[in-house]
Amino acid sequence: RYQECQGRRMDGEQKQVAHSLQFRLSLWLSLSVLVVATLGAAIAFFSAYQEAHESQDDNLRQVANLFDENHLPSDSFSGLVERKSNDEDSRILVQLITATQSNISVPPLNLKSSINTGMHTVILGTDKYRVWVKRLNATQKIAVAQSTEVRNEIALDDAQHALVPFVFLLPALLVLIQVLMKNMFRPIALLT
Repeated sequence: RYQECQGRRMDGEQKQVAHSLQFRLSLWLSLSVLVVATLGAAIAFFSAYQEAHESQDDNLRQVANLFDENHLPSDSFSGLVERKSNDEDSRILVQLITATQSNISVPPLNLKSSINTGMHTVILGTDKYRVWVKRLNATQKIAVAQSTEVRNEIALDDAQHALVPFVFLLPALLVLIQVLMKNMFRPIALLT
């Protein structure tokens, strides 16, 4: 009887050791996957966010390239073209800047003729804009602008979309690890 009790006790200890090893291995693999996935998600998020901003800068440049000294707005142009659609996110402001304005700012962007060509982030009143300024000729420049608030919303939306694979695949991977560990340790459990 004593040997029978000892045998049962040893079987229990062996199962406990096998279970403990399986648990520890599953835990460490799961934690490793979580750490790597979190780093990957962070990199994907910030990369997509940055890429969205670069793409929006390219859009401003492309709109400015639609204008040259042979293709200017008509004489009735008041200094601003505001392209609106049903989607407020696509709102882009275009302003013609002439040397005759001197350093007088022209609403609504209130840009002075002395503004340098290139990409700028300017604060106009309470709003912040990303502005691309292109020289058309010796006396004229074109400014294409978009609100940074709108740009940040678009970039954040794009960055969140980059996280979708992580959100769906990470739980599936963690479940798969648990199933594989259980199946891999089944022969050891049977052997014990």
